[in-house]
Amino acid sequence: MDNKSARSEKFETEEVRELAEKLDRELEDYILNLEKRSSNEAWPEDRWQEEMEKHPFFMTKVPEDGEIPPLLQGLQELKFSPEENTPEDLARAYKEDGNYHYKLKKYRIAILCYTEGIKQRSNDVELNGHLYNNRAAAHYFLGNYRSCYNDCKCAVRILPLYPKATSRLAQVCFKLGLYEECISNCDLLTLENEPENKEILELRKAATKKKKEKECAERRNNLLEKKIAIENKKILAAIKERKIKLVDQSVKENEELGLSNDLLAKKVHFCGERLVWPVLLLYPEYETSDIIENFHEDHTFEEELSEIFSNFADWDVDHKYSVNTISVYYENEKNIKSINLSATLGAVLVGKEVENGMPSFLVLLKDSATEKKLLKR
Repeated sequence: MDNKSARSEKFETEEVRELAEKLDRELEDYILNLEKRSSNEAWPEDRWQEEMEKHPFFMTKVPEDGEIPPLLQGLQELKFSPEENTPEDLARAYKEDGNYHYKLKKYRIAILCYTEGIKQRSNDVELNGHLYNNRAAAHYFLGNYRSCYNDCKCAVRILPLYPKATSRLAQVCFKLGLYEECISNCDLLTLENEPENKEILELRKAATKKKKEKECAERRNNLLEKKIAIENKKILAAIKERKIKLVDQSVKENEELGLSNDLLAKKVHFCGERLVWPVLLLYPEYETSDIIENFHEDHTFEEELSEIFSNFADWDVDHKYSVNTISVYYENEKNIKSINLSATLGAVLVGKEVENGMPSFLVLLKDSATEKKLLKR
């Protein structure tokens, strides 16, 4: 066992020696290949940085041809090699890279670096807290507020007395509308670390104001929901009293009665003690439709349709549709019934089925081919 360990140590020593010799050779080659200059000629003042960056030790970016010099590649492999580094060393190296990209405002690359650092599962508690906090900051500047919030929570769980993470947590809570949590984090900062921090005090003031506004809005919404629920109960009772059956009706007591997938359609509502309906008119011949938003149950079809057909519709290019030339039908799964235009909507709906809170009727030209085909069906 001791012999095997000795041999392994010997091989590692030889690998390090060979790498050192390789680096020395490349440095010598670089020096020999420098531009020939006279002994009294130094690097021009405006080119010294350019000349320095030609050597891998001082490079700040990858060459334009994309080819990484062997020396630089070897240094990177040493820096991020799991065999040559402990988890703490690797986590620290990824943190340094993340900080570098963060300063350049390359937040997405910084996030990737911090994530790799977290993956190392370092035993350095403080380092882990910093990685989460730094990643939270990068998320914050990208507008990833939920991810920032989660990382801040991890950071303060690892390091409870970490002002930077607590401050960032307070800021992101404000962005997410978590005003109560924002205020508690501001209080924690002012109590333990920064009692006179103007930025934190202003943030707390703004969060307190927003919290009150949010609570007022919630109270108004609750009152409105209760009002809608009471109104809908009365409407449902009135509909039942008129022997009208609501089909496929998924409306809850605190929701408006109306066509859920048509935002332009109004709900059925009261006018005094009488019902006013949104009514859908279908024109099969032209495959189009129209909506009467407020059809009072005491109004006749003739009254409402006369107003609709007082001007010809764009689709009625032949100007054929008028109150005197049309027939109106009510259709359900079982049959089709003709509607007398002198009848009121309320009288027509007695005993009928209404889908999704909106009665619908077919409008056809009298004695047209479409009407004959419909009646045969």
